[in-house]
Amino acid sequence: MPPKPPGKRKKSAKLSKAEKEKLKKEEAEKKAREEEEARLQAEQEQREREERERQEREERERLRQQESARHQAEVDELKEKIENNLQQLKGLQEDERAKAKWERYMLCDGNPDPLNTRDLNTFVNLWRDDKESKPFPIVLSEGENTLKLIEELEGFLSNSEDEGFTEDDIQRLKQSVLKLQELISYKLDEATMNLLKNASDDVDPDTQNLQFMSASENITVCVWGNIAKNPRVKSFSFEKMGFTMEIPRVISIGSMAVRVMYTKYDHLSPLSKSFHPKLKVKPPEVVVEEVLPAEEADGEGAGEGNEGGDKEGVDDTLEAMPPKSASQASRSSKASRKRSGRASSSKSSRSRKASAKSVKSQVSENETQQDKEGESKEGEKDGEGGEEKPGSADQAVDEAAGAGLEGGTEEEEEEDDDVVNLRAFSAIGPVMVIELLDLPPQPKLANGWIMQQIVSSELKRVNYQDEGQTPADSNSTTSTPAPPNSASATQVQATNPPVIITCKLPGDVMYFEQPQLALWDSIKNNWRLDAFEDSQYNEEERTVIFKMSTFGPIATFQDLYLNMPFQSWELRPHATNSCLFTLLAAIIELEIEIKDSLCSLTRPDDVPELAHLKGKWMAPYKLIEAMQKAGVNVFPAVDAEKYVSLNSKEDWLESNIYQEMALTASAFAYTWSKWNADCGKDKIIIQAVEQLEDEQPLEEDWSLFNIGTHSSCKLRMKEEDSELSHDIAENTQLHSDLYHMVLDGASEEAQQRVKTSHFLFIDCVYQLLNATKIITYS
Repeated sequence: MPPKPPGKRKKSAKLSKAEKEKLKKEEAEKKAREEEEARLQAEQEQREREERERQEREERERLRQQESARHQAEVDELKEKIENNLQQLKGLQEDERAKAKWERYMLCDGNPDPLNTRDLNTFVNLWRDDKESKPFPIVLSEGENTLKLIEELEGFLSNSEDEGFTEDDIQRLKQSVLKLQELISYKLDEATMNLLKNASDDVDPDTQNLQFMSASENITVCVWGNIAKNPRVKSFSFEKMGFTMEIPRVISIGSMAVRVMYTKYDHLSPLSKSFHPKLKVKPPEVVVEEVLPAEEADGEGAGEGNEGGDKEGVDDTLEAMPPKSASQASRSSKASRKRSGRASSSKSSRSRKASAKSVKSQVSENETQQDKEGESKEGEKDGEGGEEKPGSADQAVDEAAGAGLEGGTEEEEEEDDDVVNLRAFSAIGPVMVIELLDLPPQPKLANGWIMQQIVSSELKRVNYQDEGQTPADSNSTTSTPAPPNSASATQVQATNPPVIITCKLPGDVMYFEQPQLALWDSIKNNWRLDAFEDSQYNEEERTVIFKMSTFGPIATFQDLYLNMPFQSWELRPHATNSCLFTLLAAIIELEIEIKDSLCSLTRPDDVPELAHLKGKWMAPYKLIEAMQKAGVNVFPAVDAEKYVSLNSKEDWLESNIYQEMALTASAFAYTWSKWNADCGKDKIIIQAVEQLEDEQPLEEDWSLFNIGTHSSCKLRMKEEDSELSHDIAENTQLHSDLYHMVLDGASEEAQQRVKTSHFLFIDCVYQLLNATKIITYS
């Protein structure tokens, strides 16, 4: 059967209008209820969120206040600890100074009190007026006593602030030092003259010439005198000192002597202007007077009558007298404005620059003219006799000090590549003074009588001339004139070839490179490099061969900063009040052991030049001085950044870290970090670890610490990581300083070691760290 057709579907009933309205109303009410519920829910959530935020703010504020209180408590605790140590140290130093003064008073050794000007002047005058001929060893012994007085005075000067000296007291002590230095030179000259008058008493049996040598702790005097006048004698030597000099014919046939003095002190370098550090200052401002147009000036002059005429006369006078300096130009300009009674109108910047340039050129020309006049006067003075005025050394010291930090200015000087910059180079080893002297007539024996010609008691120096020089050039800037209280030098009339000298370098000084020889220029007060020819250095034999045409003081110089910057460093504890400081410099590796208030150099082992320092316990400042004298300088000066690349840090932050490292050096080891160079000027990153055993820490035990200007933290990263991250390590918190940061979580034994560390040990560690500046120069 076929399917039935689908039936028709029943149509849905249509809603009435009332039903539609009702349904619409229900939907609106439902929507309103939902919106109200959503609004109430949002308000509830807003209230809950605000409450949570309020609680979080209160909690953060509470934590911040707690951290601030803890931070302030840590700052106060550290400050109190450091001040307590400083007070104990200051009290001990005052007691030591009082004890030293009392022992000095009770010594009664015949030496004057260096602080008593009357006693010191009496000592100087009595020794100078003592004309008794004494053997050289006695004179050298007296010179050693005088050097001790100089050392005492320099010690007082270095502690002038603690001693409470005024500026007048400091200048008086400096003058006393200069008097004693000049007195030593005077007595050595006097003893040398007495020796030369009777040179035949100390002749060498082989050459029949004077061959004399006498030495003390700091002074060695070698004298050769040409008594035989044998032209076949080509050289003379002092084998003990390793000195040999080839004798030109003019010396071998002349009545001459050669004195070679070795002094372990250097009284010349402080006279140089480059010896003291300098500070740059801004150039003085130049006030330029505006030039009025001619018509306006004439009109005003006619209106003012006689006043205008007077003004023109003053202006003509000012034009005829160029200002001597920029400050004088400024004063002249101000005075002119006051006389005119009106202010100058403004000019264009171009005209101001041109006027300023004109004034500067006038100033420069005038100063150049004055310098030329001064040099010509000095040349005339030197030509008259070559003598220096008494007190010239005083003037040189005052000028040198004025150019240094005390003066606070840096003078613009013409650069000379042949002048040694004493801020970048240092004289090491003894100063060798080679002088050509006039040999007085020797006594003669005739029929049982001894006849001797009476000559002046002053030592006469001979000016030795090189080839190409004329007698008029004898007072050149590189010549060494006679010192004060000596007669004018005798002139050799012929041109002479340079002398060849071989000298052996001292065995207790390290030369990391070929030393530079320099001759002292007594006129300009500096060391010069251009006084030598064909200088040769034999490293194996430690000898220097050179030719020279000018006699005088000679010193060997070495770069002050060739061992900087440092490669790495480490401070490792041994026990309470004992630690080991290792410094790997650019060339040499050093190891200094610190115990209580003393320190000792323990490495390197295979360097004979430092054998005299190894194992000797001394105060930090004495070890620093001894190492510098031995040619090992790892102690940057205040202006070392001019010559060495460094990681610049805040000075106060660096000093604080050295203090905190010293406070904890009995229980914690510290070492350098490569990330310190990348963290900025206001942050310092180092590695540290608690170390109670006397052994090298393992690499994985080290942790990085970031010390900033406001807080310190332990970093999550390690030294071997490839990128710098400032994320804080887990289970650690911020602290105000490194001291509390390393003590956070430290063992009881470590905290006890830190607590019982002696203030003298802390100060000793701090002095070495602060002297080497390992954080900025590594």
